[in-house]
Amino acid sequence: NVIFLLFSVYLIRLKLGIWPYFFVIASAGVLYSFQLLQLAPITTFLLSYALLFSRKQPLLSGLALSVLTIKPQYGLLVPVFLIASKDWRAFWVAAFASSALMLISIALYGAPVWQAFISSMTGGVHSIQFEVAHNIMITVGQSLGKLGVVTEWRAAAQLMIIPICAVFVWYSAKNWCREGAVALSLLAMALAAPSFIFYDWLIYAMAVLLMIKVVPKWTLSLQVFAALLWIAPVMHDVIYQYDKTVAFYFSSFMPVLAVSVMVLAVRSFRRQGIETDKPSYGAQVFS
Repeated sequence: NVIFLLFSVYLIRLKLGIWPYFFVIASAGVLYSFQLLQLAPITTFLLSYALLFSRKQPLLSGLALSVLTIKPQYGLLVPVFLIASKDWRAFWVAAFASSALMLISIALYGAPVWQAFISSMTGGVHSIQFEVAHNIMITVGQSLGKLGVVTEWRAAAQLMIIPICAVFVWYSAKNWCREGAVALSLLAMALAAPSFIFYDWLIYAMAVLLMIKVVPKWTLSLQVFAALLWIAPVMHDVIYQYDKTVAFYFSSFMPVLAVSVMVLAVRSFRRQGIETDKPSYGAQVFS
């Protein structure tokens, strides 16, 4: 986890010395990842690497995406990004490698494991996870649940946000340079995910670092909302110590912070001309 965490920051190549590493290591995503012993640093690295290098290194990017199927909620919009970017080699490598992993799992454990997984979505542990409102679960459906919306409407909203974010990812891939497109796509993928917990916050951290790389000068509004998004889980925990009800409702508005950062980032990109004809990320990062 530590190695992949450092690699994730290294991928972005922010020329700010040790500070990007320090701020990420001290971030909420790292706190929750290591506190709950989650694989978020590894999955964040795989996702960031695949999106940044899907054109230059399609084989490794596709294989990274196939391994990332251990967290399928992040991959909902990855095909949209690859198709919009016309990174067909990475697309097909990911498709075939993922299919191969699925067939291997069936050969080793049998088809019932897949039947159990699918059943868990409709009446098992995953559906229960969606129905119950959790403070540290930050999704559109969860936010509506915390505000008292019934399960059916929550599910409908969660399904509706996916195509909306898909359009945003397509637009980003078509209009901005690779780093800018990846930053916005990471934000959209996190928002569209049907499961997104505080330990997944590293995805937001990588998105913010990429935005700094692309657009070093930010408006005050973007600084404020990005800072709030970066530190939101910690703010939640501080509020929780004083009033659990306020913390519960505060967590329900975290997706609004993500949407605000997305909108303000697009405005900033437009003002500073981060077009697609800029050079995309080179393959020399690991050379």
